[in-house]
Amino acid sequence: MLAGLCDGEQTLRGTATEPETIVHPHNEREWDNWRPACRSAGQAQGTRFVPLSEVRDEKYTVYFPVQPG
Repeated sequence: MLAGLCDGEQTLRGTATEPETIVHPHNEREWDNWRPACRSAGQAQGTRFVPLSEVRDEKYTVYFPVQPG
């Protein structure tokens, strides 16, 4: 399960049956390691998505309403 790192509820725009319209892979470099993650694609506000097991002290949510976009 991916968790979206954000302060509150966000509505994502895209096609629910085509996740590539909502998020895309994005690897981030952290010191000498690459951390797999995803970023929102074409949204009003950018959101970083990481595996729920990697969330520590960040605010997050796992449920996002999706509107056609």
